[in-house]
Amino acid sequence: MLERVSDAAKAIHGRGDMAKALAKCWRGMIKSGRLQPVVDELKSHAPRRGMAGEAAACFENNRARMDYPRYRAAGLPVGSGVIEGACRSVVCERLKKSGMFWSVAGANKILALRCAVESNTFDDFWEFWAEQKKPPEEQI
Repeated sequence: MLERVSDAAKAIHGRGDMAKALAKCWRGMIKSGRLQPVVDELKSHAPRRGMAGEAAACFENNRARMDYPRYRAAGLPVGSGVIEGACRSVVCERLKKSGMFWSVAGANKILALRCAVESNTFDDFWEFWAEQKKPPEEQI
């Protein structure tokens, strides 16, 4: 969501240093839990700069998802780096090795297994899968 901050700052001040400084300031405010002043300022520019209004609306609609101080206090990641790293380790390392070709169905199945292994839930996954494979009369 924070990429919208840069887009809004550019819409207001162009692509120069002023926009970069404003975006950095706004990101800091949002990350520290001061979202409302940023939304208010974006709204003040909304009539002249559509992107500012779009960003303000986005931030207001996603306010509950942007409680970064609470997430950090709980030890949760607040950036996309963790997700991107997981995609590299879970998906790319398994599916994109030299000479590998996958159907969508095959890739989905192997990724489900890989995710279960990486998240230490393989036993639960296997039990669930085995239960699904039983004939209906044995599932009762």
